[in-house]
Amino acid sequence: MKRKKAFIPFVFTAALLILPGCAAETEKQPELNAWQINLLEAEGLPTEYDQLSSTQQHTITRVWEMISYLNEKYEQEFIYVDYIPKDLNQSETLIAYPRSTGYGNGKYAVTVKTKGDTFTDDFHDFSVTDLAETLTNEFLTEKFGDS
Repeated sequence: MKRKKAFIPFVFTAALLILPGCAAETEKQPELNAWQINLLEAEGLPTEYDQLSSTQQHTITRVWEMISYLNEKYEQEFIYVDYIPKDLNQSETLIAYPRSTGYGNGKYAVTVKTKGDTFTDDFHDFSVTDLAETLTNEFLTEKFGDS
């Protein structure tokens, strides 16, 4: 009987140590959406979440969060250009542009950065930029002629 009593705590302890490990193995992997899969395909990477390295998993998740932030905030679609991970002297950064304007040799590029737990961006009304550029060009052409 004494032997049975000593065995019960051992079994209970073993179960506590083994069961959490089993649960971790059966945790559901995040599902990639069509946008993420298209981006991974374009980059020549695996399109199954569990086939990605932990860095790639983090990156595809963050890129989606940042592009979604832009899409939702400005109620228009943005096109992914580049992602720069957080580094010692570099904040996490996404570069994109509005589908409506095109990239414009970088003129319409929008940068999203992390600021604490939120995102910030430098998107502005490009119609004002275009107007300022037109007025400047007209002024310079008037003063200095067409060259």
